[in-house]
Amino acid sequence: MQKNNNNKQRNSGGGNVRYRKKKNYNSNKKPYTPKKYTQKPKPKFVEIQYSDKIIFVLGGVTLLSSILMWFMGHREEATYIGIWVPGIFSASSFIRLAFTRAKRK
Repeated sequence: MQKNNNNKQRNSGGGNVRYRKKKNYNSNKKPYTPKKYTQKPKPKFVEIQYSDKIIFVLGGVTLLSSILMWFMGHREEATYIGIWVPGIFSASSFIRLAFTRAKRK
């Protein structure tokens, strides 16, 4: 019968203080921290495809030839060739987009 009385005192919270469970706020357990979302690494310049490098070279050569012609005195021809640069880059992006959409299907 004594066991039952002790259990009743422990569960009810009354009685002797030594039976109460102490809360340990300074425990060595680390608090739970959720995993952080990590983004995929961005592609580096080395990972640019061969076709992209060709397009950059073509655009650079066109721009340089336009600048040289401008300073040589052929202003109208330089302007005409200078217009090609954005056309080359926009055509390459359109072709790239068409190929990626075709791969998805």
